[in-house]
Amino acid sequence: MQNSLLIIDDEEIILQTLQIIFRKNGIAAEIESNPLTAIERYEQKNFNVVLVDVLMPQMLGSEVIQKIKSINPLCNIIMMTAFSSMAKVIECIENGAVDYVTKPFTDIPLLLEITQQTIQRVNRWEHSFGITSSSDRMGL
Repeated sequence: MQNSLLIIDDEEIILQTLQIIFRKNGIAAEIESNPLTAIERYEQKNFNVVLVDVLMPQMLGSEVIQKIKSINPLCNIIMMTAFSSMAKVIECIENGAVDYVTKPFTDIPLLLEITQQTIQRVNRWEHSFGITSSSDRMGL
């Protein structure tokens, strides 16, 4: 499941735009506007990397992090938000995010670089430990 990415955001235009950008750059990106549904999808297909909006009506990004990390502690989560502050960055990192990007996305190459490096990290971990499927990840 190399290069698998799940994007969770309540704004449909952001989801569609990011999906196009990532697919054009060789990253299989699936999208979900409802974090509750996204967690169900994650349980079925442990994605390598998840991009999560910090603030959504159904659930906060920090709650999404906790739920995904309880399913797969090795999942790398990148937070996205239009409301940036050092306190919010620290909170996201403390909750288990590996990085943090701000919206609107004015530096698409940087977003791609962060995401690609994160995917490569997870792929390296999977290769190092011989993990070949999502069911293997569950037996950590």
